[in-house]
Amino acid sequence: MNEHDLLIKIQKYSLALHELVLYLDTHPQCPMALALFDKYKMLKSDAENEYVNSFGPICAEQSSNSDHWDWIDGSWPWERS
Repeated sequence: MNEHDLLIKIQKYSLALHELVLYLDTHPQCPMALALFDKYKMLKSDAENEYVNSFGPICAEQSSNSDHWDWIDGSWPWERS
């Protein structure tokens, strides 16, 4: 998957999670919403891991190189399309 498509996928999962959080705030015991939350949380995590492994960190906390601050390598998140 290319960088742009993977970022779009991560954004879609983030939006779905945000909406589920809002719903779960008022329906905390809804089993279907809880299951969807777990599903999208896993999908987002997997997509972020794929992105980081292929293109570098999305946020500074994902920088994992102890010899070089790789967060500054490549384009900044707001420069990515």
